[in-house]
Amino acid sequence: DDLIGVLRERVAVPSDWRIVLVRTSAHRGLHGPAEARAFTELPNISHAVTEQLEKIVDDRLLTTVHAKDCSEFGEAVYEFGELAGSCFAAVQGGPFASDEIAQVVRAIRDFGIPGAGQSSWGPTVFAITPGVEVAEELAAHLVSTRGIDQAAIAITQPNPHGATFASDWR
Repeated sequence: DDLIGVLRERVAVPSDWRIVLVRTSAHRGLHGPAEARAFTELPNISHAVTEQLEKIVDDRLLTTVHAKDCSEFGEAVYEFGELAGSCFAAVQGGPFASDEIAQVVRAIRDFGIPGAGQSSWGPTVFAITPGVEVAEELAAHLVSTRGIDQAAIAITQPNPHGATFASDWR
């Protein structure tokens, strides 16, 4: 019965930034009845953790996206994701849904891209890069060093309009 959250502010991510998406192979994210069941197994999130997440949003995410500082924004996204992911540890075993996801996130950060994390329950990993050139370099690095299939990697740009649903969506 608690309020899920409050929209603090809607801010467009700089259009020159790129997001690298990596679909890992070892884990398929929860959905449907399995996801609903998982939520019933999770402990309540403490007010202290909620306050920490809000502080990251207010003090770091919003300020760094306004400043167009991709590196600091990425670091804040990583910290938010790791803390939020730890709230799901009872179901997924840690802040990430699999060791493979954790290893890909670590490889991205070791490459010098701080903004990396897991999308929802996985299996997709994301990396926030300052532009297309760095995104392409990261993709090539993941292919050559991690053996990730090029077909499992996509480079996309921020959506300035936010999520929308078609009226005929089912």
